[in-house]
Amino acid sequence: MKLSAILCCASLASFGCGDDASIGELPDLSKVEITMQVVPKAELDANGGTAYVAFVAYQEGEEPWRPMAKIEGLYRATIQSERFGVAVGCAPHPFAGTEISVAAVRVHQATVEDGTDLSDFSCVELLKPHAITGTAISLPSGGTFLIGTGEGSSNAIVRADGFSIPTYASLLDVIGYYNGGTPASSLVLRIAADPKQPTPLLFDFSRGLTPVTFPVTTPAASGPVLVSAHVRTSSNQRLLHLWSGAGELSYSTLPRGALRPSDLIRVGITATSRGRTQESFVYLAEPGPAQLALAPMFNAAAPTVARDPSPRARFTLDLSASDLPLTSYRVSATTRSTQQVVAQSASLSEAWLRGASASAYELPDLSAIPGWDAGLSLLADAPLRWEITRFARSSTTYEFNLREHVDTAFGELTN
Repeated sequence: MKLSAILCCASLASFGCGDDASIGELPDLSKVEITMQVVPKAELDANGGTAYVAFVAYQEGEEPWRPMAKIEGLYRATIQSERFGVAVGCAPHPFAGTEISVAAVRVHQATVEDGTDLSDFSCVELLKPHAITGTAISLPSGGTFLIGTGEGSSNAIVRADGFSIPTYASLLDVIGYYNGGTPASSLVLRIAADPKQPTPLLFDFSRGLTPVTFPVTTPAASGPVLVSAHVRTSSNQRLLHLWSGAGELSYSTLPRGALRPSDLIRVGITATSRGRTQESFVYLAEPGPAQLALAPMFNAAAPTVARDPSPRARFTLDLSASDLPLTSYRVSATTRSTQQVVAQSASLSEAWLRGASASAYELPDLSAIPGWDAGLSLLADAPLRWEITRFARSSTTYEFNLREHVDTAFGELTN
């Protein structure tokens, strides 16, 4: 079974909390191996880059954390407990060629039910050794010409007379479109590209397509929301990311003729208030009207901070139900100075929390693990930025009419 690094696709049982005699170290539970992959070797070989892995550790049940053995490229441990944890430390290193040092600790608390093959590539910075180049002709007047490569949700603004966008070595889709201009509707084109074969792309807008626009319905109680839409391909590329203006309850996307059978259109609404962000998404197989509602927001309290032996955030979790089956929580604490950024976070699967005896979680003290660096400790004299995010989904797989809720509470503590 495969468990994602963010654990947004964990099991979808109903939420509960309390002592459970079936969870923990069991005499009749067979020993199982858990693995953690921290370096995507094929991608690193193809693109180049650097890995900043300081350590990988694991926890069996509620036992102390121990170093995880590296065998044949994977970190491995054998456990005889239903609940476990794996932590990955990213050593301090310069951020994107600057003089700012960044470091991180990422903890995954899960169960055998969730899966035992984990991956976390947050300590690896890949290069973008290739480039997508090209030109565009028959352009409408006015507006902005953009290119989307599917790597994340951002789109690059480029010159219409030529563009060059850094990219990885893998195959990808490229979309060119106008945002505004004459006519008012954006023209879009979709081209498959191989960055390792640097043939310039030609976007001929005389043969362009007109995006389709559909209404988004939300309950009146939702208040002002921002509408977004993007196309999710089978390779998890996100294309044509278009945001509406505040209060504009509609979305634009690729017409049916430009979609492939495996494509899904993710339509979302986002509402932000003081210390709160709420998001609701639905995945559509066909362009059409979308109806979305925000989930009831959970109660969130600012964490407390343990000081010994180094600052660590202790969170209280509101385990109340959502409109959809809960999958996981994520908690994080980040400190920043002019020269340093240190982030500590934990993903807590629903099944792991279901077996917990309390609704509190403290980021673990890993300072005794070989490879620990003092630079991985939260800064004692800097403000602490905290977040608690609740994830809920209607299904464990990407499919038509999949619905997601992502609710986040955040704030800052002054040391």
